Amino acid sequence: MSNPRNHRRFFGYAVTTALAGVLLSSCATEGQSPRAEASAGQAQDALAVGQTPEAIRLAEEAVVGEPRNASYRAMLGRAYLDAGRFASAASAFDDAMTLGDTSARTALSMALSLIGEGKQPEAVALLGDWEKELAAADIGLAYALAGDPARGISVLESSIRGGQNTAKSRQNLAYSYALAGRWREARLMAQQDVPADQIDSRIDQWSRTVAPEAYQARIATLLNVPANVADAGQPARLALNTSPEVNQVLAEAAGAAKPSGELPALAAATSGPQTVDPTVALEGYRAPAIERPRDFQTAFATQAPAGGSLATVAQDAVRFAQSPEARSAPVRQGVTPVPTAPAARAVQQPPALAPMARPTPTVVASVAPAPARPTAAPARPAPAPTRVAAATPAPAAGGNRQVQLGSFTSEQGARRAWGTYVRQYPELANHRMVITQANVNGRQYWRVAAGGMNVAQSNALCGKVKAKGSNCIAMAEAPSTQNARLASR
Repeated sequence: MSNPRNHRRFFGYAVTTALAGVLLSSCATEGQSPRAEASAGQAQDALAVGQTPEAIRLAEEAVVGEPRNASYRAMLGRAYLDAGRFASAASAFDDAMTLGDTSARTALSMALSLIGEGKQPEAVALLGDWEKELAAADIGLAYALAGDPARGISVLESSIRGGQNTAKSRQNLAYSYALAGRWREARLMAQQDVPADQIDSRIDQWSRTVAPEAYQARIATLLNVPANVADAGQPARLALNTSPEVNQVLAEAAGAAKPSGELPALAAATSGPQTVDPTVALEGYRAPAIERPRDFQTAFATQAPAGGSLATVAQDAVRFAQSPEARSAPVRQGVTPVPTAPAARAVQQPPALAPMARPTPTVVASVAPAPARPTAAPARPAPAPTRVAAATPAPAAGGNRQVQLGSFTSEQGARRAWGTYVRQYPELANHRMVITQANVNGRQYWRVAAGGMNVAQSNALCGKVKAKGSNCIAMAEAPSTQNARLASR
């Protein structure tokens, strides 16, 4: 952990997994607190030289100074992750995304943190939301690490058949086979890049990390961070407050305040390791103009022919592999994502991979009831077709109320959060997602609400949300939103 080289690699990860993309985001450019900005710069320097405890202290100081700066939240998440504090890291990355950070790196960082925290289902859901933005070799291994090796294997096999037959992809696939208990295939695939006299050692290393309960040690080993760290979570003083009242106070006090929302978002879903060849400069991912380590390395890139420890082979999402062999591997220029079906097998469709299955806008027309008998009077025309999200359930019958759950600075963030809300409150699956755009103090927000409820349902849901320490607003559903919905992504 004290090796500066390791931290430079991790810093690249942050960029690739979380930070670089977030470190100098748009929300950190106006009205910055000089002290917070100075602390953030010092925290970044501390991370670069492996001074993790100091980096955490400084990053927390920066967040206290500017609680609505997504860059600082993401940097804090990176520092927590470097210390093996997965729960705290997941909270920090979640806050960054709530504040408008929509970079794939941050989503990937959050997914890794969730996996290390033992929240594999949430990590898988987040990876599914970001599958189009992440390299196939990266997301394939991420799925496997998140407890869905069948899905990861499908993605990796399709990627290799589609032309991405690199050492990185092969070794990621080999380890995914191991995580699935397919040891014969794992050995055969690993042999393509690992010397014969080192295969037994490699397989033995993998065998010590594949147990389901070893999720934390698995991620810690891959990221070269401490394992089994007692983490009580992010300090309460750093909790994100995005209520309307706070936004108004900040706007009046600072004029250029950077509110991030109107209601606190419930644990936004979101993401897994994103591995990219060492020589590729994260071109496929939006990154800030800060020193960014080139890419998100292979989470399990081969060490051929030198072999080596699991940690050195793991050029995972959060570290850059420094091995010459890995650097000489073919550079991935881009991969078309494959479908996100949980247990889909590899789709042989070279040279391109099958596009990821995502909801598409669907036109649903309300049908006017047929008249009792023919009449000379002209029939009333049926209502115009209504655009609704393809994956949105039908509203409860007779419901004309909605519950606002959160507010986000991007439509993508709002849509992503809906999936999280549904997982936290399963009853939402029976109601429709309502996303409305609003201008608050000159800033655009996308509000997420559950529509199609009656009074009892809306009050019950809001009570449950508040009981968990979050905010919500139960209200009558505006006529304009009862039949109209933003098209799904």
